[in-house]
Amino acid sequence: MNGSWYPWGRNGANTPEKYVAAWQRLHDLFSAAGATNVQWVWSPNVLDSDVGAATVPFEPYFPGDAYVDWLALDGYNFAPSGWLWFKQLFGASYDRITALSARPLMIAEMASANEQPNQAAEGDTKAKWIADAFTDEIPHVYPRIRAVVWFNEDKTNLEANGNDWRIASSASAQRAFAAAVASSYYLSHWP
Repeated sequence: MNGSWYPWGRNGANTPEKYVAAWQRLHDLFSAAGATNVQWVWSPNVLDSDVGAATVPFEPYFPGDAYVDWLALDGYNFAPSGWLWFKQLFGASYDRITALSARPLMIAEMASANEQPNQAAEGDTKAKWIADAFTDEIPHVYPRIRAVVWFNEDKTNLEANGNDWRIASSASAQRAFAAAVASSYYLSHWP
């Protein structure tokens, strides 16, 4: 809701007031129908201050605690556009979103593209990004994160400047991911 890359985020088509009213109406329809097997995940994209994406502040779009079960953030390391570590992607947005509510937080979409040769020469690799995010950052710096969803898609042939976001895009990335999520932290940390 806070990005400009979809039609509803361009030219004022989606105002915070319209968005909040639509979210709350849909939530109320589900409640009125007796749907109790639904989790409401409010998931803005990380902010410009983190990544330089075409986003606007997400706070005005928050529908309120009564309408949200989970807070969430989406963010990607677009390596060919410049390397960004997990903390650079999510740091400022994490602080802002956790100030809105005490609800549990998930990373609803995240991934790293494969490193470019010049990035690999600097030690910036997808495997290191994964290990850093899952082993150091999430458990030790961002304690409110309770769930993580990796965007596991190969977009190289589907869109201009597409990236291979898959964990298995390289053997080293796959090993780093397997080692990181084998930690008891990821096996037992449900809200």
